[in-house]
Amino acid sequence: MQQKPPEDAQDQTVFTSTPSMSGSQQPLKGEKTLPEGSQPLFYTQEDDLDLHLPRIDEQDDQADQSSPFVIPFQHSGAMPTMATMHAQNQGSIGTPPPATTSTGKKRWGSFQLLKIILIGGVVFITIIGASLFVFAQSAPSPNTTQVKSTHAPLTIGIHPTKTSKPTQEPPTKKPTPTHPSSPSATTSPAQQPQGTQGSGSSPSGALPSTQLLNQIGWTNAGLTLGDAIEALRTGNTFTDREMSYDYRNIGTPTHHSGTLTGATFLLTSGGQVRFIHNDVRMINNVLYDKIHTGKIIQQVVNAQPSLVQFKIVQVQGQQHKFAWINVAFELLQSKIDPASGKRIERIQVDPATGQPLLHHMAVILVRISPQSQGINAPMGGTGWLVDTYELDTSTFLAIATDPSL
Repeated sequence: MQQKPPEDAQDQTVFTSTPSMSGSQQPLKGEKTLPEGSQPLFYTQEDDLDLHLPRIDEQDDQADQSSPFVIPFQHSGAMPTMATMHAQNQGSIGTPPPATTSTGKKRWGSFQLLKIILIGGVVFITIIGASLFVFAQSAPSPNTTQVKSTHAPLTIGIHPTKTSKPTQEPPTKKPTPTHPSSPSATTSPAQQPQGTQGSGSSPSGALPSTQLLNQIGWTNAGLTLGDAIEALRTGNTFTDREMSYDYRNIGTPTHHSGTLTGATFLLTSGGQVRFIHNDVRMINNVLYDKIHTGKIIQQVVNAQPSLVQFKIVQVQGQQHKFAWINVAFELLQSKIDPASGKRIERIQVDPATGQPLLHHMAVILVRISPQSQGINAPMGGTGWLVDTYELDTSTFLAIATDPSL
């Protein structure tokens, strides 16, 4: 057999003849002889020609040796084709990596565009909001009133003094922040007196004027506008406590109390006696049963007291100062409807006109020196007590002296 060159040794199996038992053998024709002393590439053991498998502990030592039962060389499968990675900055043989697609660039570009749009929107909204705030602060209010500067007398009480009648200017169609109005001519909403903005008339219109106090003899009697305000407060408080009641606190049928007797603390000693014998809240149970059955809650609303008359009258040898107060008011009633059994709440109306029914309470106050009323005096010792009273009277109320003031 012709010997293959070394490079083809892995592709073809080479068989060599086994030496004979006698020793030497002539080489075949055309076969190259190995030099003397050299080991042949493939060989077999010639000990006793005993065929046996090596022991397990010898298999490792003979891993590189041939075996008569194993073909020295075997064909191996084809090597898988490995795609070489393209190294950066180096040229290599193999399949280059796929080129970077434009999808990532498109996503990154979209994100950057969205980010720019969001930032621009936030900046735009901030600028618009700041502009609106600046214009709102600098623009004059449509409800701003211009009042002529007048010097009003100092007043003491819960209501501001009536000044010259304000003139309402028409609201401007467009704000003019570049030309602010003069502080002396325009009153800002923060500087306007509370209770006058948005109302049709000023509460100070119910206060007695200086001219009225002079005409009725109030000023000549040594009384002030502050005393007149205290008299109005006393008449207003008495009316509110006298005409308001709540079915949940009216006492018992045999002992009326609570909201039915809430006004007696403002009565004089004679007035308390007259209350027990004359007032419908005490003389019988007619009103009591009506309130209890209908579960009525009645409250005075929109009360407006006014000073009607002032006199100095001698009673039981002493001079007393009397003030006539008229309190106009409406009544809100919350009660059970007998027909439906449901609670109805509304302002009491006049059946003839269907308009809210306006009541009038006439109250006569007697002057009590504030210094003599003590620390626990009614109304805190404002100097007035109720002598007598009457609801919706058409005659001028007279002073009551029975049994006493």
